Amino acid sequence: MSHVVLERLEKSYGGVTAVGGIDLSIGEGEFLVLLGPSGCGKTTTLRCIAGLEEITGGRILIDGKPVSTATMTTPPEQRQMGMVFQSYAVWPHMTVFENIAFGLKLQKLSKAEISARVGRALGLVGLGALAGRAIHQMSGGQQQRVALARAVALEPRVLLFDEPLSNLDAQLREYMRFELRQLQQRLGITAVYVTHDQQEAMVVADRVALMNKGRIEQVGTPKQIYRHPASLFAATFIGLANSIAATVVGDGVIALADGVQFHTEQRGFSIGQVVRMIVRPEHVRLATEATLNAYPVVVRDSAFLGNITDVTVMLGATALRAQPSPAFDFEPGAPTTLSIAPDAITLIAE
Repeated sequence: MSHVVLERLEKSYGGVTAVGGIDLSIGEGEFLVLLGPSGCGKTTTLRCIAGLEEITGGRILIDGKPVSTATMTTPPEQRQMGMVFQSYAVWPHMTVFENIAFGLKLQKLSKAEISARVGRALGLVGLGALAGRAIHQMSGGQQQRVALARAVALEPRVLLFDEPLSNLDAQLREYMRFELRQLQQRLGITAVYVTHDQQEAMVVADRVALMNKGRIEQVGTPKQIYRHPASLFAATFIGLANSIAATVVGDGVIALADGVQFHTEQRGFSIGQVVRMIVRPEHVRLATEATLNAYPVVVRDSAFLGNITDVTVMLGATALRAQPSPAFDFEPGAPTTLSIAPDAITLIAE
């Protein structure tokens, strides 16, 4: 296990800044996910950690030792890292065993040591009986496991994942999320994982570093980022959210444009300050009794989704989305009651 630290990390290509001076500390044995939209700098950051990209500012340390600065880069092969790529990057003309053993042979290990390591790695990913099978006879999910086993067999200090599940079908991708998480926990190894898939990040991460335009917007556990977003970007990128303009009219009280008021548990805003009221759809209650933050509304549209109903209601001129579970029938045009608990409202300054 290793401790990885990024200090004011910068990476530019010509006049274009891909990573704009980020600070991040990744603990020993932690599974950290770099999450964000395409072009936010997450893969560039991962490649800098791996040593595949030279950085243009700041530094990267592993166990307190600098491995990248603006003037020095430790080669990837000397960083003791394993990397699993989006494209699997397995050799199609080799067997499963040969693919996993390839890097070990480059390290000039003995045949006995190579055989033992390959065997352990195959056992970890559940492919112990398929060592002699040709790669072209393997499914996509099996090939991804081979790529993972190849990285694990090197016994790296840090495992790096660059969107490793994006080429798999939806059902297999969901299954492999849990497999990866369980494997990392069994190994106790430090892992850095890149994805743009919010659900994937929620499943595998100890912490998430949410990136946007080359910078880190927020770092926290999946629950922290989902329940307490620190910015409008964080609120709208992670999951679904109602985002409504409001004005602070009292200590813990806000008013919408038409004067409707909501009580919140957040404090520290000035009277008259313009904010965004963030509420997750599952926290918008319909047809339930409440005495605070409760108002009559009209159903605009409704869609039955099996476990939930996706409903849009009108509170005056304001549309709010709700997702009650279990699912109920809500007819368009029907009146109902909306309520939102004060602790379900997050305020973000404009």
